[in-house]
Amino acid sequence: MLDRQGGGIATFATEELIFVFHVVRAFAQAGSIVVDVMAIDGPPDFAELRFDRLAVGGPSPWPHLRRFRLAPNGAVEARTIGTARFDFPAVNEALPAAMPHRFVYGVGPKPTTPRAFANALYKLDVADGSHRIWSADGHYLSEAVFVPRGAGVAEDNGVLVTVALIAPEARSALLVIDAATLAEIGRVMLPIHLPFGFHGRFFPRPR
Repeated sequence: MLDRQGGGIATFATEELIFVFHVVRAFAQAGSIVVDVMAIDGPPDFAELRFDRLAVGGPSPWPHLRRFRLAPNGAVEARTIGTARFDFPAVNEALPAAMPHRFVYGVGPKPTTPRAFANALYKLDVADGSHRIWSADGHYLSEAVFVPRGAGVAEDNGVLVTVALIAPEARSALLVIDAATLAEIGRVMLPIHLPFGFHGRFFPRPR
């Protein structure tokens, strides 16, 4: 950990072996630093990310949310939250930096098709570990982006925007999903299919 004020570095160690591609978010709580990450147990097999391997079946296993509490004395407390396995995490970025988050969104495989690649959208409630899923046959999703409806409202009062590759139709669509219920609000069909991509961004106004 790097102290952005003074430049000092603190090191924390755990006995478990995990691998992390994406960090969800971090915040201060009761004198400790809480860090949420999407973690894979043990070292990953990077060969599974080769195109010929992905064409046969998606990467396995997908990560789960792992929470680390870093105490000032160097102690580390770790636990897994929920059973959902997904990646490319997103939160409501309008939250104040010091405020804990409750909801984490991401894309991954449906539990019934664990070797598929991102055919479901997840909403994980870190308070109790429960989750919701949105999916549709033949839809493969890019990273979902949270767009808040306004300030001073519930954390999940917004929409999720993601690009879906609809494989049976060889077309793509921009999906708008309600962040509270994961109900589909609408979609914009594109005349062609977009090359499948991982990441997405939302800009509230032209730059």
